[in-house]
Amino acid sequence: MPLLTPDDIRRVAFDCRRGWWVFPDRYDADEVDDYLDECALTVAALGKQCERLKAQVPWSPARINEKPIVVKENK
Repeated sequence: MPLLTPDDIRRVAFDCRRGWWVFPDRYDADEVDDYLDECALTVAALGKQCERLKAQVPWSPARINEKPIVVKENK
């Protein structure tokens, strides 16, 4: 499943169903739940990607507390 884009999230439209007199119009809860599950998968995938990229950068804030690597020259 491809990741959602910000435009996908902005453009989503849920079906509105006719309810009873107290709640005359309501969203289909299953449809909303499915969409939120898809959003959660996207956020989780982007979080993993972010952590993976942080680990690749030597000066990353995620690695700030690590001891610096000291390279000694051979003479």
